[in-house]
Amino acid sequence: MSRIVTGIYDDHRIVQEGILALLKDVPDIEVVSISQQSDRLLEELKSHPLHILIINLHNTAPVSFNFISDISLIFPGIRILVLSVLSSEEAILKSIKAGA
Repeated sequence: MSRIVTGIYDDHRIVQEGILALLKDVPDIEVVSISQQSDRLLEELKSHPLHILIINLHNTAPVSFNFISDISLIFPGIRILVLSVLSSEEAILKSIKAGA
């Protein structure tokens, strides 16, 4: 069975490290990209195709959903998994409509 190539995007290093710690011992998952900057992530995705991108959503600012949408349009093969402390139906629906 092939490995699930995964990336992590969050602007907080501690969140990145926490997600990585949870995934590092999962035999079928390989984390190949960890990024704090959206422009850097987009460049990395060009050379490191992913199966899954994990994004931690902190707020409901339009820029967050636009970023998800951009990734979905530019890299349609990447599945986006959104982690969030936001529990509003609006944030969930906006994430799904953006491509998560």
